[in-house]
Order: sequence, then C-alpha cells, then structure tokens
Amino acid sequence: MDIVSKEVLNGLRFIMAVNVCGRQVMYNTFVWGTPGKPANVSLDDYLENLNPGSSLNYFTLSKKNRRFNRTQDKMIKKSPDGSEFDLSLLYVSIRVACEKVAALNDPKWTTESTELEYYITAIKKMRNDASHDQLTITDKQVFEKTDNLREMLVNCVKSSGERYERDQTEVDNEIKQVIDNLDNIMKKTIGMEDLETHCRDEIKELVIGENNKMLKDVFQKFCYVNPVLFMAKDFSLKVNKIFVDIKVKLGKYRGTENYVDYRELLQVVGNTAEPPARPKILVLEGLAGSGKTTLVKFVIDEWINGGQGNLKDLDKYELLLWVQCRDSSIKSYQDLLDQQMPEVSKKFRSFLPRITKLCKILIIIDGLDEVNEISENLVESLLHEFQNSPHSTILCTSRPEKVEMFSFTIPAEYDVTNAEILGIAKQQIPEFVRRTHQEINKQTNNNRCTDMLVKDVMTVSSIHKHLTLPMNLTFLIYILDNTPDKLNMTVTETELYHEIHHMCRKKLMERLVIKYPKIKAMSESDLQYRIKEILKMIYMTQLVCLSHDQLTLNEDTVYQLHSVCNTLELPSDEVFSTFLSPNPIWTWRGVKEQYSAPHKGIQEYYSALHIVTTLKDQQQSSVSAQSCDSTSASATVITPASIRGVLEQTAGTAKVNMVKHENMLRHVAGLIYLFGHFPDDISLEIVDILRESGVKHKEMWLDLIGRTKTTQVTSQAISRLMNIGKNITIEDRSVGKYAALLPHHRPSKIVINLTDDPADQPRLQELLEGLVHHKCRILKLYHHYYHADKTTSSDNILKWIKSSCRSIMEEFVGCLSGDGVKFLPASVRRLYLAVVNDDHACHLLTQLHDAITAEPSSLPLLKELTYEISAEVSSAAAKAIKPLPRRVYLNVILRGVDDSGVGHVCDLLQELQPTVGYCNVEFPGVRLSETGWRDLVLGLAQRAVKVRGEIKAPESTLLNEPQVEHLMSLTTETLGCTFWDAAHPTEFSKFMSEL
Repeated sequence: MDIVSKEVLNGLRFIMAVNVCGRQVMYNTFVWGTPGKPANVSLDDYLENLNPGSSLNYFTLSKKNRRFNRTQDKMIKKSPDGSEFDLSLLYVSIRVACEKVAALNDPKWTTESTELEYYITAIKKMRNDASHDQLTITDKQVFEKTDNLREMLVNCVKSSGERYERDQTEVDNEIKQVIDNLDNIMKKTIGMEDLETHCRDEIKELVIGENNKMLKDVFQKFCYVNPVLFMAKDFSLKVNKIFVDIKVKLGKYRGTENYVDYRELLQVVGNTAEPPARPKILVLEGLAGSGKTTLVKFVIDEWINGGQGNLKDLDKYELLLWVQCRDSSIKSYQDLLDQQMPEVSKKFRSFLPRITKLCKILIIIDGLDEVNEISENLVESLLHEFQNSPHSTILCTSRPEKVEMFSFTIPAEYDVTNAEILGIAKQQIPEFVRRTHQEINKQTNNNRCTDMLVKDVMTVSSIHKHLTLPMNLTFLIYILDNTPDKLNMTVTETELYHEIHHMCRKKLMERLVIKYPKIKAMSESDLQYRIKEILKMIYMTQLVCLSHDQLTLNEDTVYQLHSVCNTLELPSDEVFSTFLSPNPIWTWRGVKEQYSAPHKGIQEYYSALHIVTTLKDQQQSSVSAQSCDSTSASATVITPASIRGVLEQTAGTAKVNMVKHENMLRHVAGLIYLFGHFPDDISLEIVDILRESGVKHKEMWLDLIGRTKTTQVTSQAISRLMNIGKNITIEDRSVGKYAALLPHHRPSKIVINLTDDPADQPRLQELLEGLVHHKCRILKLYHHYYHADKTTSSDNILKWIKSSCRSIMEEFVGCLSGDGVKFLPASVRRLYLAVVNDDHACHLLTQLHDAITAEPSSLPLLKELTYEISAEVSSAAAKAIKPLPRRVYLNVILRGVDDSGVGHVCDLLQELQPTVGYCNVEFPGVRLSETGWRDLVLGLAQRAVKVRGEIKAPESTLLNEPQVEHLMSLTTETLGCTFWDAAHPTEFSKFMSEL
C-alpha cells in the first residue's frame, strides 16, 4: 500500500523537486557570488568583518535589520559554508551578501526578465506556491509544473554563470547535474524518509491547516453537556456557558494540599520538564461526577476557539486528539487518525502518524477507568508512539482506583504530573447553579425563579460534600426545578440517583400512555410490571458490563434488550432513551449510535439495583416457599441469596475483584436501607465486602456514611470497625455521619461546631438523640450567635442536650431566651451569647445575673462571659441590669460602630459595666475615623469605664501607623489598657499570634 495517495504524491514530489533542485541552484549562486568568503567562516562573521565601504546590500541595511532571525542564525552557525541553508535563507543571503546584484528595492527582483534577480525570486515564489497551493495534482499538472521548473532552474544557472563570469564548462556541468537531479526525483520511488527530509514543513503545515478545520467542526458537536440526557433530551448545555472554577490539587499523592488554579494546569505541565525536552503526561484523577469529562470538553471548546481564553498555554498546541476509553471501535493510533482526520488520512495514509508526531500535539484520553480491552491497547499504543516526541502532551482522566495501575504502564521517557480534581469550589456553587438553571430556562421556557432555586440548592448542598460534584449538583438542580417539594434535605448520593431513576420511570409511563393507544389500554399495575421486568434486564446487563470493564453495550446485548421489549410489548426506543444514553462512535461511514449507561456512576447504581432487587426477589420467593404447606413432601426451601453470590453469578466468576466495585457497593449499602426489611446477615455482609473493597480507614467509613444512609445493623458494624477515638468533633457536613454512628459508639466527649443554620440540618434531631450515652463538652451554634434576631433561639437544642446526655459542657455559643438560661448546665465555664434587642437584653441578662448570683449558684463554674450586642440594644435597657459579680470576666462585642454611634456605645458600656470592669471590648467591622476613635476612648474615660485587657479592632481600621501609635498611647494613658488593631498589632499580639 502506498504511503500517500497518487495525487498527493504528485504534489509532494513537486515540492521535493523545488526544494532540492531550487536549493542546489541558489546555493551555487551564493557560492559564486561570495568569492571572498572562506568555507569555514560563518556568514554573519564574514559580513561583520568586511570593509563597511563594501558595495554589498548588507551595508545598506540599518544595524537592527542586519540581524538574522533566531532560526536563520541557528542554521548559519551550524553550516558555515552554507551547504545546509534552506531555500529561504539562501534567498536572503544572495540578496544581502552576494556581489554584483541589484539593490534590494530594485524592480529587477520582481519584474519578469532574463536577469538573475528575477530567477532567484521566481524560484523562491515557486517553492512558496507549491507549499501553499492545492497539494493533490494530476499527472498532467505535475508534468507541466516540472517543465516550467526545469526551464527556470536552467536559466538561473546560465544567468548566474554570466554574472559571475564562470567558465562555460563549469556552467554546463552544473546545468546537467540540476537536470539529472530533477529527472531522478520525478522518476524515483519516494519513501517516508524522503518526504520527511525534503517536505516535512510543508506536509506539517498542510496537515495542521486542513485537519484543524475538520477537527473543530467535529469537536464542536461534543462541547455540550447534559448529565440528565436520559431524562431531558430537550436541552444541551454549552460547556463554556456553565463552567465555573473547580478545585484542583497538584501532586503525586492524594491528600496533599498543593492547590493549583485549573487555568494553569497545562502551564504547570509544560514547566516540569528539564532540558532536554521530553513528552509530558498529566494524569487528572477524580471521583465519579467530579467534572473530569466536563473539564475535558471545556479544554476542547477553548482549543476550538483558538486557545486564547481561560487555559494558559493551550494555544501552543497545533493539533488536538480526543480518545474516549469507553469506545471499543478504535484499535490503533492509525485508526484514531482515520476516524478523527478522515480526509487528511486518505491523503497521507500510513505517513500521517509519523508527521503528526512532529507537531505540537495535545492528546486527551478521557476515562481510563472505563477502558476496555480494545481501548487499553490503543492507550498503550499512544504511550509507545509518543514516548520520543518532545512536543507532545497527553492529558488523561481517571477515577482514583485506576491511576496507580496506569502509572506502571507509562514509559520512563515521559515527564509525569499528577493532579486531583475535587469538584466545584464551594463559593462557586451558587454561580454554577445560576448558570446551569438559566441555560435550562432558555431552552425549556421554565418559569421557576433561578434565585429561589439557588437558595434551595445551597441549603441542601451546604451539608453534603458530594454535592460539590458537578454531576450530582446538576441532578439536584433538575430534581428541585421539576419537583421542588419532592426531596427533603437528607440527599445522600444513593437517594439522589434513586430519585432521578424514579422520575425516569414516571416520565416513561406518562410518555407511553400519551403516545401509544395500546399501552394506554393497559392497567397502571400491568404497565409498571412490564417496565419493572425490562429494568431487571437492564440492571443485569450493566453489572455484567461493569464486571468486564465495559460501559458500552455490545450488539448481542442490545439485541436481547430489543427482544425483551418486544415480548413485553414496550417500544424499545422509548425504553433505551429513558434509561440508557446513545454513545456516538466515529466511523468511516459517519457517526454510529451505540448505547451505554448515561455515566459510570449511573452504571454502578444500576448494578447495585441488580444485586438488591435480586436479593429482594429471592427473599420474597423464600417467604412464599415457607408459607406453603410445610408438611408437603414437594415443599422447597429456598436459601436466601447473598450479595457476594449474586455478584459472582452475574459476573460469571468465582472470584470477584471487590476493589474495583467499591462505588457500586456503596450504592448497595444505601439501597439496602432504602428498600428495607432485609435480614441482618445482608446488612452485615455489605460491611465485610466494603472492607474487602478497600474501605478501611476512619475517613473512608465517614465518607461512606455521609454519602449513603445505612441500616442500623450496618451502622453498628461500621462503628465497631472505626477508630473514632474518645474525642469527637461534629461539624455541619458530619452531622448525618455521626447521627448514624453515635448510637452505636462507645461513650465519648463530643464537640458540636455548627456554622450553618441548625434548622437546615434534617438529621440534627437524630444526632441529639444519639448523644444519650455521650458527654457534650462544647456546643457552638454560630448561626444563632452571628445572625440572631427576635425569632432565633438555641433553647430547644440546649434543653435536649441537658436532658438527654451526660453533659459536661464547658463552652456554649448561641442565642438564648431568658427562659433558656435554666437549660445551661452547671459545668459551663465559657458563654458566648447574642443579645438582640432591649426586651431580650432585659430578660436574658437579668435571668443570667440571677443564675450566677443565686445561692447556691446554678452556674458555679462560669468564668468568662461574652455578649454579642446588637445595635438595637439601648443604654436605658442596660441600666436596668445589675452588674455581674467579680468572679465572671465580661467581654463585649459591638459590630459596625461608626462616628455617629460613639456616644451610644459609651453610654451602653457605662450602664452594663461589671463591678471590676470589662476584660476586653471588641469592635468588629468598625468604621471609625481617627476623631471617632479618640472620642470613643475619651468618652469611656469620662464615664469611668474600665477595661482590663484590650480594646480590639479585629479587622483592619482605616488608620495609618502614626495614627494607630497615637491611639495606643491615648488608650494606655486614659484607660490604662491596650489598643489592638489588626493592621498594626502590638509586639505581644504578634508573639501570641506566632505561638
């Protein structure tokens, strides 16, 4: 088989003839025109050492324009005699360095004539035209072009011989050699080495030019995302319209904290290599749904648009190729080129792989964890093909479990960079929701308020880590957009997938009833049964595919599914489009549709459904058998199946690698909870299998509990395995985890530290109930403390803790009513309380004073008390409150004070002052001028307000350093305490901060 087509070979042959013979003639002219230049002296040195009075054109140029460019300079240094100059450098050299040629601006260079100058320019133009004109030319055309070239070359040699007075015999010999070389080129069999030597740049430029236009047209179709395609086909979201900042960590080992801006990933990869240049690999790992493929599509979209946008260094890549590991139709690099560059591949055939390796190329391999036997061979082929191509970069995406195995297959010639994608940055979630919903609204004419949806999603996502993953977040957007009241806020990952799946089934039923009269005549229960039966088949096929590392269904499986649909009298196209996704594959004949699970995460969920539904069916069969007449001789006792048994039977092997099924097994645990009424043996077995899959450490078990609700038996078994310790800190995103674990964990000391509104924690009551056997040491309800109003109260939470657990509470942060004071345990030592308004101040602070000073005191250990006082509290209300006893240190926090509020603040602090004065007075968000600060300090002094510690401005003030120093001195002189400003801390404060 020819390396290129005959017509393309004609074009390349002519380019080769122009380059070889044209360069030969122009080099000969250069040598004849520089008789005084020694062969061992480089051209630039020769010119610099000539007499400036020389008539050469070189000396008519300015000093700036006398410099050769970097490429030319490199060639000049490499070949002092000029024998390796390319045709362009020879043209420049003749014009500036040869004797007896016309001035640079003389028309002789461009006007058709028999002058040497014209022939020199004409040969160069012929080379340029050959490189940029249509490459495919007929036999007749190449004959005509060659004749014209022969005439031009001969005339140039003749003119050069006359100009430089060469012997006629020498001229004739040169003409004969040129003609012989030209004839040989036009007759010889041209191989890859010839083309690469003489036509490399032209072929490379042609490949890049023709191919990029085609690639960009093809890739444009794939720059859309729709994670709910199997539910809503009426919208596709352009990736650059919804893409927001994602979190990426750099480093070989997961868990490192070296974050990198995703925009700089390609730049970071490019900077890792040390001379000599080596090919590069970026391995980007992430959980299912973390946005790996979305990032890939974003990279492709940016490249299509010139690479001038968000991703640094993307514009340096001349070619881009995209491999989807789920695809089983591409067996080799040549196949990949045939598929993605069909027209160019037809022209260059087997030469194309060789020439593309000379380009700066970015190869994206998406989904190493979805690799099949065929695509695995393709990946290995690409690694081998490019191991000696220093201009290439391979970007791979994968789930974490596949990365280590892949790393062993990377040849040593590559520079490897590892990174981990963590999902959407928390602060970017509202923007992602807003952009996604606005795009959905444009395409569906939905009237749901985007701002309300953002609020709903943020309420839910704030307590679920898995909702930083773009796919899960999109599922949630779709669910809340269509059924805003459907989900409560305990959205585990399995519940999210389960609800999406329920909506799919419901939409399918609605569509079938509307579109098909025969189905409309069926009863609802009959239709449900038929859909249930085909789903069982789909679940089973997905587990088979998952076990064999396949995502795309093979033709036999698709045929079987069609047959089952026909038997059940269900339209297969409707069923397929509801529960599966079309998987377009490039072929020579165009795009071929195949079917696969919508996503690897959905495939794992379907596989888990197969296991759980099989177990449930087996359990029901067992119950039915036991209900039969036990005295019957024909009675059959059915042994309930096991998770392992179902998995091994479906996979067709006696030994299943549980490690690769970890995510699927998490769904099994969640579905056991959702389906309910399973024997304890099943709830315990899933824990053992999860351990076998690699879930062993505390954080991994906590992640499982957080993403999946489990039965009490499962939670109890997990609790026994975890080394939680005797001191447990519970934050917003771990409420659900510990709600499941604490009832089964040995007595521990608990710290509850909640930043968000407790009302948005659906499992908080469950957590409080689980504290019965534990000791709550610290309770911090920051939302109640910082966002208190007249409706805010921490009373009920504190009441429950005091009544239900062995409280040794030392510290409480929140907002109590006056009646709530009685729920404070006697063990409390530090209190941080919000004071909302006058009524609240009078009631709360009076009750608190009475509790502290009572005999015996109900708060005997209280030492430190901090009031966060609202601007609505007046000095008149504070006047009615009795001062605190000496044993309690009082701190006061007053927010957002400006110059107009100085008098009010001074009066308030005077009336509220304890017997021994304040410990510290703090002014967050202060907006005081220098005059305002001075009035505040002097006003406190005039009212005999005592501060024993510091007056604090925890955020930086608008004062400069001299003003702060003056204020420090004034504070010390008048109040006898220290003034502390965040921008200008004291030496003592610096010391404490360093500690």
